[in-house]
Amino acid sequence: SVKRIRSAADRAGRDVAILQDLPGPKIRTGLLEDGKPIPLTPGDPLIIATGSSVGRPGHVWTPFAGLAQGVKPGDRLLLSDGLIELRVDDSNGTDIKTTVVEGGSLGQHKGINAPGVTLPPSAVTPKDVDDLKFGLSLGVDMVALSFVQTAADLRKVRMLTSAANCDDTPIVAKLERPEALKHLDEILGVCDAVMVAPGGLGLEGGGEVERDVAPGLGADHDQVAVADGGQQAPVAHGHAAHLLGRRDLPQLVVHLRGLEGSELADVDAQHGAVAHHEAAHGPGHDVAVDGRDRAAQGRAQGGEADGVADPGTRDQ
Repeated sequence: SVKRIRSAADRAGRDVAILQDLPGPKIRTGLLEDGKPIPLTPGDPLIIATGSSVGRPGHVWTPFAGLAQGVKPGDRLLLSDGLIELRVDDSNGTDIKTTVVEGGSLGQHKGINAPGVTLPPSAVTPKDVDDLKFGLSLGVDMVALSFVQTAADLRKVRMLTSAANCDDTPIVAKLERPEALKHLDEILGVCDAVMVAPGGLGLEGGGEVERDVAPGLGADHDQVAVADGGQQAPVAHGHAAHLLGRRDLPQLVVHLRGLEGSELADVDAQHGAVAHHEAAHGPGHDVAVDGRDRAAQGRAQGGEADGVADPGTRDQ
């Protein structure tokens, strides 16, 4: 993939930077019988066990051992991007007994958010270490670390890049948990850029946490949209650039609908914007990327961002 990107960039005469995203400790559900989603309704009991077995109705698994060790009765667990809410009733350190508060259809490999739950201190997993060494050997231009909580997480990544003689490789801290906000000043002192992830912060701490991110980033006059609805807040970032992780075209995945230019109007507010999910898979990802590209270029030239083309008028 790296060779293909470099080759395409050379042919297009464009500079294209490759950012390696280290996932950190993945907190997700596992496989399900026959791959079929499990319907959950309010009041249903659900056990989340630690391990890699195949889940079934009433019993699913997660490979992340720290979850069962960190939760306590009364804690909330949010599954599948917050669509499903569970109340923790009990945990013995390996199995979590929960009750469904908000139901839905639970598929395989869905994310689990644990608002207020203390997770293991390091965001760098053994797999991250191996993946980073491999990425650096391929010549990636930047490295992003997910679920950063303290500057110690970033120092470990910096140590690994230095050991690979890649001291100049910029490191991006992804702010996805409220815990990171408690150590924001020290995080900014270690990283080269931060990526604000409104979705993760919103699930873990609510909209108020998202609105609190920007003032904590410093005292400049740059702007970054950190709240739902594109609300702007001043960002003071010192030497660190700021990126904004976006889920601004989710309906494109299912409905293949374009959005108006106003939905993309905050592109010029950041040093960079990262659109994911809709650009990674599903029908119409080419439309999503094309719309984002035209919006960004329009803003860079001082013009209005064009709307995303009607998928019906494009060759699929």
